[in-house]
Amino acid sequence: MTFLENDNISGKLVFPDKRGSMEVKGIIIRVTPSDVAVKLLATTRIPLAKIMEEQRLLIQRGKL
Repeated sequence: MTFLENDNISGKLVFPDKRGSMEVKGIIIRVTPSDVAVKLLATTRIPLAKIMEEQRLLIQRGKL
């Protein structure tokens, strides 16, 4: 699957060790050979502690 800048994405952000999951939506703002940067919509709220514990997020293109 190829990600393109300005693509809309939606899906679940799953945290390891049974810490739960959250639905997220956003727009891809940058694509490099090693990563994809996503700007989450303002309605998506993820606790800062959970973000700081993660080293990477897996996303899929498309709709839920």
